[in-house]
Amino acid sequence: MRTRPLQLRYYFYGVILLIAGCAACSQLGLQAPQTTQDRLQYGKANVTAAYRSIGDLKSQGRITATDGAGYFHRVEQVENQLADAEKLLALKLPADDKITAALKVLAIIQTELRSKGKP
Repeated sequence: MRTRPLQLRYYFYGVILLIAGCAACSQLGLQAPQTTQDRLQYGKANVTAAYRSIGDLKSQGRITATDGAGYFHRVEQVENQLADAEKLLALKLPADDKITAALKVLAIIQTELRSKGKP
């Protein structure tokens, strides 16, 4: 009879470890960028994703060539802002405001593209 409570205790500890492991793994997803350099790289990655989305939507016929050119031009402006921010960072000058503005515009563009992508 003594082994049954021990088995339950080990089972309980195993469940606790499993829950802790799942919680830890859920934190391994895409982290929010912390440093200015991280935010810059995050912006560049999202610019690339936006260009791909524009191409995909255009090839699927969900946006016209004119709309695609308009989105392309807007994303290109964001890319230029990020390039300017990168130059400022290379000179050890503050670039946070420029990156923040670029990321806000990019978020608006991505929201518009997502709405176009829905059937």
